[in-house]
Amino acid sequence: MVNQSTWVGIIFAMLLGFGPAEQAFGEEDSSQELTLNLADTYSKGIDPAIRYSASTNEQYASKMILDPQETADVKRWNDQGFQALQEGDPKRSLSYFKEAYKLNKKSSRARFGIGTAFISLGRYKDALKVFDPMLDEYPYDFLLRNNVAWLLATANDATVRNPRRARQLAQDAVLVGFKDYHVWSTLSETHYAMGDYERAHRTAIQALDMATEAGAPAASREDYRRQVDKCAKAVEAFSIME
Repeated sequence: MVNQSTWVGIIFAMLLGFGPAEQAFGEEDSSQELTLNLADTYSKGIDPAIRYSASTNEQYASKMILDPQETADVKRWNDQGFQALQEGDPKRSLSYFKEAYKLNKKSSRARFGIGTAFISLGRYKDALKVFDPMLDEYPYDFLLRNNVAWLLATANDATVRNPRRARQLAQDAVLVGFKDYHVWSTLSETHYAMGDYERAHRTAIQALDMATEAGAPAASREDYRRQVDKCAKAVEAFSIME
């Protein structure tokens, strides 16, 4: 008899577009059940954002990646770094995060901040050097996987773009953070990067509907409307060609 957790896994696999041999995080079904069971824990009390919003990154770094050994000095540098990001000054933020990192090379907030600043500065390869090890350290962190997926799907450097890997990471992120509308937007973008425009369109609509229901900021909702329109135009264009 198929239990409830297995049915949940099957439904999500169908929704996300996993092939028969694909597994979340490259593991067996039992790990998928653990991933899904973590979803509520990871999404409560958090309104995580994508596209590297400074305020949300701070939420993410303090709530999703715990930094229990952060001293007052390290925290001060990290806080200044996220403030600088929020003010649109990634170069200055990077200098603050590096000061924090000098004091504690294990500071997850400093490392995440450095990677975030690198992305804002267009230093995608440097960002991946920071984030890739963190993916192994925090295998169930959907926000980290979400942001790396966005980077790989949208980077304007062809040597960095990797739509296939981006989509796998986005699927992993959605399995854990399925209540977060931002991860659905990222998944849509990875489908788009893979040329799967119909699936990208459906997923973009899902992201917009969830964002609207959650009362997302107007700017975010407008971003998602543009994403829906972009995908719809691609679907229409390719339907004409067929």
